[in-house]
Amino acid sequence: MEIRQIAERDMDESLKRQVAALQRVAFPNETHFKTKRWVHTLPLPEDPWFHAWEGNDLVGNVWLHHRTVQTIDGPRNVGGIANVCSSPAHRGTGAAKGCMRAAAAYMENSDHIDFGLLFCGETVRHFYASLGWQVAGNRCLARQPDGTVKPVHDGCVAMYYDASAGRLPWPGGDIDLNGPDW
Repeated sequence: MEIRQIAERDMDESLKRQVAALQRVAFPNETHFKTKRWVHTLPLPEDPWFHAWEGNDLVGNVWLHHRTVQTIDGPRNVGGIANVCSSPAHRGTGAAKGCMRAAAAYMENSDHIDFGLLFCGETVRHFYASLGWQVAGNRCLARQPDGTVKPVHDGCVAMYYDASAGRLPWPGGDIDLNGPDW
């Protein structure tokens, strides 16, 4: 299995279709993946995607969204992790884990990312914890299209990854995502 990184701006239409197809089979009950490759936030041109390939087959995926969030300790640059998946036929083979490790290395080597931040269900929390992610415990606030601010996903667990190597402590208090969640 090979893990490759590519920026959103460098993805051609064929690869975008492959990503969309992977997400449809990985998340068959998620209606937003029937028409697009993201949930609430459009990828930025510089946002990297990490893909797991088995030969010519795309079998795993992670998207990292760059965002500056507001905290009681001031602004923090985060790599918002989203769209973590592997094809049903390749689950348990390390496809998603390899993509997550590549995303972690990207964040650790970036001068512009302090922390990774993701939202997940309780059933996969252990997967992320095994990769060094910690439960944030903060209330994360997302801005809605109508301008209102609401907590991110009831029932979701917010987790962070220290990409700063301890240079910055994870902030307390609410985290304002400065836009919709990813």
